[in-house]
Amino acid sequence: MLPGYTFNRRFMEQMMGVKERLAEATAVAPARAPFRRRLLDALRLAASVAGLAANYLRLRSKTAAFQQRLEDALRTRGPALPALPPDRLVAAFQGSRTALADPLGRPLGQ
Repeated sequence: MLPGYTFNRRFMEQMMGVKERLAEATAVAPARAPFRRRLLDALRLAASVAGLAANYLRLRSKTAAFQQRLEDALRTRGPALPALPPDRLVAAFQGSRTALADPLGRPLGQ
């Protein structure tokens, strides 16, 4: 299930702190794994690396966009929050929650 597992099984097991290793007969070593399985594993690993690289390259712009959205959402409009009646406080909270929804439209906390 992990990309690259057939290539670096021992390292991953050590990294995860596995005390008892999977029996060699059960695990398929990279040299003995069928070509198709190794190819699929290599493609999944390449896709994971490409996704990480793409996210790294977009990190600054995504961070700046999030900070701007946060500043816009937290900027108070109208009377100070402590002076608002409960129903207006709830409406202000819901408005902030909507403003901070992720680009896919999911509200915070979901």
